[in-house]
Amino acid sequence: MLRELQPLNVYATAPVLRILRERNSMFGMVNRVPNQIAWHTIVPGAEFELMEGEGPSGLRCEAVGLSCRYPAYAKEASGVSAAPEAVVGVQVSASVKTLAFFPAVAQWDNALLERLRSADVVAVLALARRHPAAAKAGDRFDPDPS
Repeated sequence: MLRELQPLNVYATAPVLRILRERNSMFGMVNRVPNQIAWHTIVPGAEFELMEGEGPSGLRCEAVGLSCRYPAYAKEASGVSAAPEAVVGVQVSASVKTLAFFPAVAQWDNALLERLRSADVVAVLALARRHPAAAKAGDRFDPDPS
């Protein structure tokens, strides 16, 4: 739970950080004292380490570009144009275990399926287009049905 005046690390691509800092009133509430929020720019394909407070957490991440279309709430912000890093997923590794978190998949491809196959835990929240390996609604997803 985020408490008032508690430090917060925020990780996002440059265009999303711009939306959060300039167009999202919620972040004004959690950024009331200098340096309360540490803003971290991430780039799809580049690894980064999550911070725990001001030190490293031991969690290594890689952002994966998923869509160039922003969510509906961000489209209303003036000055927002499509960008390849509008929606990203993240692959998080801790020691030998990997989590793949993908909030919205615009298009299935073999590279994405390979990421899912290599992860120990997979979370896909929304599917825009179907791939033959994608599960039917309510079914368990099996990236390797053979």
